Amino acid sequence: MCQKLLMVTHSWPPDACVGAVRPVNIVRATRTLGWQTTILTVQTRYYRYRQQPDDNEPALAQVARTFCI
Repeated sequence: MCQKLLMVTHSWPPDACVGAVRPVNIVRATRTLGWQTTILTVQTRYYRYRQQPDDNEPALAQVARTFCI
């Protein structure tokens, strides 16, 4: 049985803010336990600092991007 997780976070890569580190680590840890994660975050235009995406890293989760209020 596949367990599902919805994570709502403002910071998610390619956001270069240090706040993006913890959600990524949580998703990596839960993925090893068999959880399937969907991330709800803002569009990349709302990030002040962006890092270059790493194309070699596989997608950790399904990401849904929305507007920021």
